[in-house]
Amino acid sequence: MNMDKKMDFLKWVFRIIVFIVAFLFLLGEFVLPKETMSDAHCEPFDAPWKMIREDGSTTDIRIPGNYEANRNEKVFAETVLPEDIEENLYLCFRSNRKDMEIYVDNELRQEYSTAQSRFFGHSSPGAFVFLKINAGDGGKTLRVSYQTDTAYSGSFQEIYYGDKMGIWGYLFHERGDELIVALLLLLLGVASIVGSVTLRFCYHKPLDLEYLGWGVTFAACWMISDSIFRQLLFPNISIVNDMAFVMVMLLPFPFLIYMNELQKRRHNTLYVVVSSLTALDIIVCLTLQFLNLVDFADSISVFGAFCAVAVLSMVATTIADCFNGSIVQYKLVAIGILGAAAASVTQLVLYFGRKADSSGVMIALGMVFLLVTSSINTIREIVRTENEKQQAIYANESKARFLANMSHEIRTPINAVLGMDEMILQESTEPNIREYAADIQNAGKTLLSLVNDILDFSKIESGKMEIIPVQYDLSSLIADCYNMVAMRAVSFCPCRDSVRKTTACCFR
Repeated sequence: MNMDKKMDFLKWVFRIIVFIVAFLFLLGEFVLPKETMSDAHCEPFDAPWKMIREDGSTTDIRIPGNYEANRNEKVFAETVLPEDIEENLYLCFRSNRKDMEIYVDNELRQEYSTAQSRFFGHSSPGAFVFLKINAGDGGKTLRVSYQTDTAYSGSFQEIYYGDKMGIWGYLFHERGDELIVALLLLLLGVASIVGSVTLRFCYHKPLDLEYLGWGVTFAACWMISDSIFRQLLFPNISIVNDMAFVMVMLLPFPFLIYMNELQKRRHNTLYVVVSSLTALDIIVCLTLQFLNLVDFADSISVFGAFCAVAVLSMVATTIADCFNGSIVQYKLVAIGILGAAAASVTQLVLYFGRKADSSGVMIALGMVFLLVTSSINTIREIVRTENEKQQAIYANESKARFLANMSHEIRTPINAVLGMDEMILQESTEPNIREYAADIQNAGKTLLSLVNDILDFSKIESGKMEIIPVQYDLSSLIADCYNMVAMRAVSFCPCRDSVRKTTACCFR
């Protein structure tokens, strides 16, 4: 068995080992009995609540739920803790962009506000607030105050009861797919950018995939910064919360650039208009936020509409290319565009319409689908470019070989003519014959020089040309030039009876 066959055999051994390991892992996790022992637990805190407004009016409510309340109004939610409370457990509240104060029998136990730590904005970002309770708190009154300068004043999120590990484990089980998909999306986006930049330096031309990589990266950053786990990942969630809005505003830009380049700028006017309006919206929204005039949360519907316009523009140009036949240039990418657009529109409706607690997984999967189709298209273009490059190199090498062979073949008869001419010069004594032979010798040397020049051209193209400094005879150069054109001038001279007379006549 030779070495190649041994290596092929080892490759199959490797595949079999990987399959066995994966099979054993899946068998152990999904078929064998559970062995993990954990006291961590979490459950929704279900209790009768009443909402107390600033004017003293009370309303029986259920949490989670949405109820009428004014912006900046301090609203209280009140209930009585159960008698059978276990020791050292927690109640977990989701602030939903509100400042919070939590009291147990009028004792302030916990508060949450970022008013002293954020740069700008009118409200605290959403976060999970934990209240530690003890067995002695059973039967006491729990009162939670909420206040926000947003439309979420009367919105109450789910409350969880358990230990911290159990609560975070429950949340990860419910929404962990969002974070995993976001990190995967971020990895793919960065890999696309790095790969595109590397290939750009290798092939000396920009790749459209780079802009798509930026778009995917922005989408991943949006998902991570808007994730419910952000307070576990970042020390200052106020700036992270603002970055979530900024990423949504920036998101259309790289996709518009990518589509414009992919479509060879056939719809350049439309993309310039949409990109300019998007840039204007970003500048205005950022300025209003920095000056604390209009919060990002109040502008969300505006730049959400611009995102929708960008998506519709890309879909419209793709459909237009279907009708004019240009879609064949990127038909695989077009499938990815339509799939990502469908996912994006659905995600935007859920996110900006607040009809569901959207996790962003749908738009992430649409991005992955588009990135995969675009990467395949880019790889095809690279392979096609490489094939064309290799064909050009092969054609150039073939031309160089042809010139070299032709030059060598031509020099053989030229050298034979020059050799016979040299015999005439040595043996002939007639002046006319010797003069003709000298002209033949000069013309032959000139022809030989031209053949050598052809070889020099092939050397230049292959990078093997060498410049050798030598001295030359100016008078001999002039004589050679004279001899090259003299006989041709004879054919155009009116006095052809005698070659001697013709020469004298034409060159007097």
